[in-house]
Amino acid sequence: MKRLLLPFLLTLVAVCSGCVTAPAIPENYSGPIATVSDSAISETRNRAQFYYLGEIDGSRIDNVLFKTRQQNSGKGFSLATSQYSRQVPAGLHQLKLLAKIGYGAPIQEILNSSTVYEAERTIKVTLEGNKTYVVKGKLSAEENAVWLEESDTGKRIEQ
Repeated sequence: MKRLLLPFLLTLVAVCSGCVTAPAIPENYSGPIATVSDSAISETRNRAQFYYLGEIDGSRIDNVLFKTRQQNSGKGFSLATSQYSRQVPAGLHQLKLLAKIGYGAPIQEILNSSTVYEAERTIKVTLEGNKTYVVKGKLSAEENAVWLEESDTGKRIEQ
């Protein structure tokens, strides 16, 4: 029972805390813009891998996991992934990249806590205007990683 208590409490805190959305583009900004897209990979009808931008310069933002959970609320154990991206002013930013296995219902995450793989990485990167970046990664028993890459070339962005 103790083994299930910690994942349950962590899930409860995550669900109750919600997302705080900071505007990615400041009011009256007229400079170059980059796009950062999250990604999701469905594994089964009720389980998926989510790779997403969780914070920009220390501010929490909406992401594909949050949007998917909103769209699937009240649909039982099923999980249909969403797409999500946001525009960001070009330039130097600190980005928190996150990766997590998600299920259609919180109880599934509790019962399958040993396979709810996660990864987190914070990077400082100069985003270029008119470029699209995508958050990708790998979540498995052997490897848990998350990274940012250029959408057009697949080139990983290193710090």
